[in-house]
Amino acid sequence: RKAAQTALPTSPAGMHEDSRRQPTGCLPCVPSRRLRRSKSVFPLEVFERDVDNRPRLPPLSESVLADEGFLAPNGSVADPARLLQRIYDSGLHADIRSRMWLRMLGCVPWKASAAREVELRNMRIAEYRRVRELWEPYDAEGRLGECPHGSLRPYARIIDVDVPRTDRQLWPMDEDLLPLRRVLVSMVAADVVPGYYQGMNDLAAVMLTALAGDEADSLACFRALLLRIQINFEDDQAGIWRQAAALLGALELIDPPLHDSIRSSGAVGKGGECVPLFQPIFLVLKRELASYADVWDCWERWWAASDAILGEDACAHYQLVLVLGFLEVKRPQIRANTQGVAGFLQIVNAAATSISAEELIDRARVVHLALAQQRSISSPTAASPVNAIWSSQRLLSTTTTASTQRNQ
Repeated sequence: RKAAQTALPTSPAGMHEDSRRQPTGCLPCVPSRRLRRSKSVFPLEVFERDVDNRPRLPPLSESVLADEGFLAPNGSVADPARLLQRIYDSGLHADIRSRMWLRMLGCVPWKASAAREVELRNMRIAEYRRVRELWEPYDAEGRLGECPHGSLRPYARIIDVDVPRTDRQLWPMDEDLLPLRRVLVSMVAADVVPGYYQGMNDLAAVMLTALAGDEADSLACFRALLLRIQINFEDDQAGIWRQAAALLGALELIDPPLHDSIRSSGAVGKGGECVPLFQPIFLVLKRELASYADVWDCWERWWAASDAILGEDACAHYQLVLVLGFLEVKRPQIRANTQGVAGFLQIVNAAATSISAEELIDRARVVHLALAQQRSISSPTAASPVNAIWSSQRLLSTTTTASTQRNQ
């Protein structure tokens, strides 16, 4: 699992070239309320009441998209920031998920007309066909590991080991997994970096299931996702451990007892590394959530909250807010743990396919509100309270979020 030595490409094929601007703030749904507590926001009941009492909107559908004026007459998105807030509040209906994911991940610009969407779709199909032609002749002869393109030589065997392990309850037959294999091999053949890491099959599977098996769109979105989480592929897992340290630092601000329970278990190393948190961070809770539909719902909130088009209102690392929400969901077990790091690891592992999106999204909202309020208490003039936490842990300056102004 050695990481690549060079940085990820700034604009992989299939993504629009509108620029890649780093978000600098937190989501506009966070109200700037002053609490009576002068130093801490713990306990979190006041934020739980806010979340419990918020209006529950149905998922954004094709009809709502048209009826509420989200689209301009030419098919472009009239107000991307307003649309992102709506997605954050309600998620997406299946009838527009593919279309919105392509925009949220940067494969289609927000201001692209319906006609431009068709052009970009044809370009993605042509790109996928071109990439497959790089490796399929070698594969047909049983020599995939000899393919000189991209970084296939060292990773072909690992992909063929990983693919059959992917969610066999969903894909029981080997032939059912062929689209996943084609997408993974194409990604590695197209890009020298980041190469292939065990677990990427889970990330690509999310794309294929959400995009109704469309391989060309899945490849484009998968490459865009890898660019978004490129910090996960640094040498010696340094990016993962920086995120773990930032996450635990944020937890100490809003829930000191839970933070102390994790620390006292012995799970946290001197450099902030925390082995039980590796999988939730690396796969963004894909294996902890109960179903693919739950993963789709949570990832949509992540992308909506972190899109740079929101400027200072974007939360650059909302995926860490989701992981904090996961820890809050498992709070009773973590607080009761008496088995040290092994007990903590067992709690995380036992959560596999058990967390519902509704529960996690609500806990993440509570965490986000608490983080914004805590930072406002300690630094009232901070323009972007949640991102100040990530900045203090050297996250904002070392990762590029694959979301942009996309207004061209």
